[in-house]
Amino acid sequence: MMLTSLKILRRNKEQLVRGSLDKSGKTVLVVEDEPLIALMLEDTLEEHGWHVSSVAMNEADADSYLSKESPDLAVLDVKLGGGTSARLARVCSDRQIATVFVTGLGAEDLPPECSGRPVLQKPFSPEDLLAALKAA
Repeated sequence: MMLTSLKILRRNKEQLVRGSLDKSGKTVLVVEDEPLIALMLEDTLEEHGWHVSSVAMNEADADSYLSKESPDLAVLDVKLGGGTSARLARVCSDRQIATVFVTGLGAEDLPPECSGRPVLQKPFSPEDLLAALKAA
């Protein structure tokens, strides 16, 4: 009996989390130059109903994707190689694409484009990502 109750509680919790974030059919662009973080982002997003339509490892790949597509959300690593994703953030803002930033930088080092948008400090948990998605 106790095991059955635990299963029901777990299923209800999963439905609650999924129900509050279920974005069936919503598309996401992930721009992250660290492969393991990109994979974790992709897995977490897809587990919660998002469709990751592209994972770009650099600004050029993200530009190529954005020239043809318009996702519902972009998850942008602030620091990409030797530069930042500030210009990509402006493109997303101009096109009304919701944006979540991920970064290893301190708050004092963030570009102004991050202002007013959810920013996840690396390392972050899947739960942190889900909270940022709600705020986007």
